[in-house]
Amino acid sequence: MSKQTKPIRRYGPTQWKGLPSPGGKYRWDLGDENIAMALGVLVVRFSHAEEHLIDILRILIGSEDSGVARQIFRSVAGDKARLEIIRGLLERTIRNAKRTRDFDDALKAFEVVKNKRNRFVHGLWTLIRPPTLSTLATI
Repeated sequence: MSKQTKPIRRYGPTQWKGLPSPGGKYRWDLGDENIAMALGVLVVRFSHAEEHLIDILRILIGSEDSGVARQIFRSVAGDKARLEIIRGLLERTIRNAKRTRDFDDALKAFEVVKNKRNRFVHGLWTLIRPPTLSTLATI
C-alpha cells in the first residue's frame, strides 16, 4: 500500500451544503408518463438536429455524399469534439473562408440546444412530494 499525504475524497453531507433541498418524500420516478414521453421526443429530435450538423459537416468538407460526413461525425466520440472539428473546418480552412455567419449561428444554436437537452436527459430525476407541494426536479 502506498502512503497517502492527503485524505481520500469521499461523499459527505457537506458536499451538498447550500443546495436547495425541499422537505418531503422523494421518489426516484418521473411520476407522469407524459413527461417520460416528452423526454423520449426530446431524445429523438436531438438526433434530427445532429443530422443537420452532419449536413453542415458535409458542406464544409466539400462532399456531395452525406454518408461520408455521417461516418466522420459518428466516429468522433462526444458533441464537444464534433463541434470543435466542425468549427475548425469553418474557421481554419481556405475552402470555407467565405462562408457566411449562418454557419457560426447554426453551430451556436446547436450548442445551446445540446446543453439544454443534456440537463434533461442526463439529469437525476426525482419526484418530491411535501404535504402541500408536488414538484418534479432534476439535479
